[in-house]
Amino acid sequence: MTNGSGFEATDGRPPIVVLVEDDFLLRSLLSEELTNAGWEVIEFALGDRAWPYMQAGNHVDIVISDISMPGLIQGDELYRLVRSAFPSLVVILTSAYPAVAKGPLAPHFLQKPFDTAELVALVNRLTAHT
Repeated sequence: MTNGSGFEATDGRPPIVVLVEDDFLLRSLLSEELTNAGWEVIEFALGDRAWPYMQAGNHVDIVISDISMPGLIQGDELYRLVRSAFPSLVVILTSAYPAVAKGPLAPHFLQKPFDTAELVALVNRLTAHT
């Protein structure tokens, strides 16, 4: 299976999603839903921690990140960093703020609150994972 970054996943492991969300309860819920859908989820509360993980060369199929978070690397900056270093890696941004929804910088955006089934369906569609 080819992932969003262009690498071949040949080890038989489930596809990997990096989930960056500072709200613990929401992150836990999304992680559970994605895991139930067949994904391996690597969770981060901060972009500051997710970015070094990705830079280290760890296999990633898709990134889902909240836009507004504590720390130096907000979701929009994480998106820019990922696009620069891994141009074909799929990124989904989320936000509860309506102003962000009017002009998201990423082509894939979900306005909070969203249905977890909607997120899982989008992730599966963007990566052709069933």
